[in-house]
Amino acid sequence: MISKIWAGAACAGALALAALGLTAPAASAQTASLYSSAVSQPTDLIVLSDGGPAYVSSNTGVYYLPTPGGTPVLVSGVRQYRELTRMADGSLLAASASNGNIYRLNAGCTTLAGCAETLFASIGGGSGAYGVAVDNVNSHVFFTAYDTGTIRRTDLSGAGMVTFASGLVGPAGLEIGSDGFLYLGDSDNKRVLRYPANCTAPCTTGTVFVSGGTITSTRGVSRSSSGIMFISDGGALGSGKVYTVGPAGGTPVQYSALAVNGIESIYLIDGTNTLYVSGGVGGGSPNTYKISVAAAAAALATAVPTMTEWAMILFAMLMVGGGALIVWRRQASLTA
Repeated sequence: MISKIWAGAACAGALALAALGLTAPAASAQTASLYSSAVSQPTDLIVLSDGGPAYVSSNTGVYYLPTPGGTPVLVSGVRQYRELTRMADGSLLAASASNGNIYRLNAGCTTLAGCAETLFASIGGGSGAYGVAVDNVNSHVFFTAYDTGTIRRTDLSGAGMVTFASGLVGPAGLEIGSDGFLYLGDSDNKRVLRYPANCTAPCTTGTVFVSGGTITSTRGVSRSSSGIMFISDGGALGSGKVYTVGPAGGTPVQYSALAVNGIESIYLIDGTNTLYVSGGVGGGSPNTYKISVAAAAAALATAVPTMTEWAMILFAMLMVGGGALIVWRRQASLTA
């Protein structure tokens, strides 16, 4: 009976906590503002200055966008591009889902003739090159092969390709964190994996960093210098959500909702607290968006009870415990 008393008291405490709302709060949906409607079916973007010019990859090529409302200029071949990234010299790498190739565009180009697009590496036709990330510390470039469920790796020249990790389901976006880890959106498994960037291939020490919650497809990943991660949901048409999780990982919470047909990739400008979101390929959406991420830390903070709230919790526990004790004594007297 004593154990039942304490169980009741503990239950009362838990109920009191729930009543007071003393759990990690869900992130309220943040408002997104339109950045550009110039490029159809955008899949990723690199914004050169907040609110300024950008390179936008899409289902029809890579474009230079001089201003958010300006006329886009095609600077690549007409291919189904997914993620973009920049090399240390400012040149761009773009992953093509249509032929499994990664192409390099020279730094500062604004026209097709000035971009000098060249083949950087090939992971093979039918592989669906999707994500790309540069690791300057260890002199590596990583790519995801969506259709074959692998991460590939080369040196900074595109040579010496090896399979870095395998056994994935729809590996998509990649990100090299300032903490020395490679983060992967394992999209169809609805999770984000973390690998030591300097891991010897094949790497078998990847761990689950993000999983659970209501996210339907972990596509793009972007991590701030403070360790807060943002994840795009590229799932069902109309999902259009961005999720966030703290530096320790865990279960993501929804951070924003957009009226778009699934988001492909995202790009964070850390110093300005601005996240840029691609509209995705479904339905031919031409939109990209800006979302402030300044509220993310507060949205992820765990509530701590005040002294008054602790007093209320203790009172609830004592009330239930006292009531149970009276019942126990009465039952004892009846059976004596």
